[in-house]
Amino acid sequence: MVVFFTHFFFASLGYAVGLGAVLRFPYLCYRNGGGVFLIPYIIFLFFLGIPLFYLEVNLGQFTSQGATHCWRMAPIFKGLGISMSIMSFFFTVYYTMLVGYSVLYFILSFRKELQWATCGSWANCISNFSSFTTQSNYENTYKYPNGRFLYTFLDQNLTEIGSWNITNGTQYGKPILPSDDYFNNYILNKSEGIDFISTIDWRLVLCLLGTWILIYICLCGGVKISGKIVYFTSVFPYVILLILGIRGWMLPGMSNGIYFYMKPDVSRLRETRVWNDAANQIFFILSVTYGGLITLSSYNKFNQSTLGNTLVVSIANVITSIFAGFVMFAYLGYLAHITGQNVKDVVSEGPGLAFIVYPYAVTTLPVAPLWSILFFFMLILLGLDSVFASIETVVVTITDQIQILRRYNALVTFIVCTVMFGLGLLLCTNAGFYWLTLLDNFTGSYAAFIIGLLECICIAYVYGSNNFRSDVEAMLGSKNWGVRFYFIFQICWSFITPLVIIGLIVFTSLNYPPLQLGNYKYPLWANKLGWALMGLILSGFVFYAIYAIIYFVIIKKNSCRILINPQPDWGPLLEQNRKKVNYHYGEHDGYLIRLFDKITKKTLSKQKLDGSNSIDIDNNGQETSVSNQQARNQVEIEFTIRL
Repeated sequence: MVVFFTHFFFASLGYAVGLGAVLRFPYLCYRNGGGVFLIPYIIFLFFLGIPLFYLEVNLGQFTSQGATHCWRMAPIFKGLGISMSIMSFFFTVYYTMLVGYSVLYFILSFRKELQWATCGSWANCISNFSSFTTQSNYENTYKYPNGRFLYTFLDQNLTEIGSWNITNGTQYGKPILPSDDYFNNYILNKSEGIDFISTIDWRLVLCLLGTWILIYICLCGGVKISGKIVYFTSVFPYVILLILGIRGWMLPGMSNGIYFYMKPDVSRLRETRVWNDAANQIFFILSVTYGGLITLSSYNKFNQSTLGNTLVVSIANVITSIFAGFVMFAYLGYLAHITGQNVKDVVSEGPGLAFIVYPYAVTTLPVAPLWSILFFFMLILLGLDSVFASIETVVVTITDQIQILRRYNALVTFIVCTVMFGLGLLLCTNAGFYWLTLLDNFTGSYAAFIIGLLECICIAYVYGSNNFRSDVEAMLGSKNWGVRFYFIFQICWSFITPLVIIGLIVFTSLNYPPLQLGNYKYPLWANKLGWALMGLILSGFVFYAIYAIIYFVIIKKNSCRILINPQPDWGPLLEQNRKKVNYHYGEHDGYLIRLFDKITKKTLSKQKLDGSNSIDIDNNGQETSVSNQQARNQVEIEFTIRL
């Protein structure tokens, strides 16, 4: 099996191995009990992630089309591409804000000393943990540098008597790390809740604007130019992570963090959130059902190997995530050691976990500002890699539906980026991080699961997995490993993956917990808004299906079968590739579909099978003449076999 290290390999590696691996995966592990999270994560990788990844890569490469036009095999499913684009749209809105945070930290790193290394006059934290003891806290409430007092206690049995005399207490007050306080109070200036919006931080606005300007400049040259950029950007992060990891593994207490990371608490598997988060992370980190993989693979050479790229990118992604977990939990163990806490209590869970732990980690290195600059430069690169394909997916969907706009691709890209930037301004407010967490939890999830389920249904049962195998074989050749092992994916698409998704949806929906960020519980209206967002994503598929029924069946007065039949222009976009497919198709595989394609293209639109001659293709790829009545019978037989 040969892996072609082309634009697609590096672009898809950068698209998949993004902030989701370095930032999102460790915090989900931390939230869901450490090592136990890896159990459903690995299960979903093989039964959901890799099969859907292989499906989308082959589909995009075979058709050389975007996320909507690639579904011309069954017009009623074209709305899947619209749903993918909506999901990519909201994903990009909040994802670029994470890049904006990284840009701000990157700028603030150009100092002799990092501000988050110690507590300043603005701080509400403790930097000298050695002076923070149980006895001193019992006798004297700890005073912060800014004049506040420590009233946060870990033990729920602590009782206030008189002037803070403590009884029945086994834990002392919870110290706050300088990097924790810096992120929440200085970077975010976080309010009390999602509905407390009072100010907008112009530092974040400028950083977000700079991020979007950089994205637009990169995208102006198209995906292939951004693909050249990721030759560097997809490799550089591994070097930085390795350096941070080596330092973290040398710190005292790191073994406690690694132990927490690797020891599974099997009892947590009864929690629906663990399974939902694991599946959602697989969809998120491999970028399946988001449309970006289809868009990227549509630029591939027609005969480029797909199985090798699928396996290498998927496994590299997971290995990167697990490796980032080792780095993160080594520092969590160290922080737990110096603060005298349990690993699970050392910092608050949430998407900002990495912006607390990693910044503190670089302060332990010599020449800390230099490493901070390199680290946040790495995060910026990871974030940019991931959004290139997402924005391109949205742009291609728009230009595919309104084809006159294709000549104004740069203008459409500018408008899309501007709209996303405008929506991102909400995330620059003092309640912005609450909104970011809301988008992070509800963009994807059930919407992504349902899109993946519909993909499997379309390929396996509507178009036919055997017909898709013929397409893959025509594209790659019968001796390609992807064709030889196609039966494994065929079983997954037909049975395993749909059943796993259905079981996942049923199991997790029975007791889906309301959204929570640390100790803050989101109000009911915010949870309803999140569910409405998932409904909005799926509405792309629903409304297009309704449109297809009205247009093709009611207005055009066609049979309902036209909704699940390949359109005349289904197949490879380029004529030379269409000839390869036509030549390859034999009597029992794609022959009848190619025949139907020829009929719809040459005859149906004009004569509606009126008995005149149509076009057929023999086993040698030559055109022969047959009656439309014969064609009608053959098409009916094909439908019977395929359905």
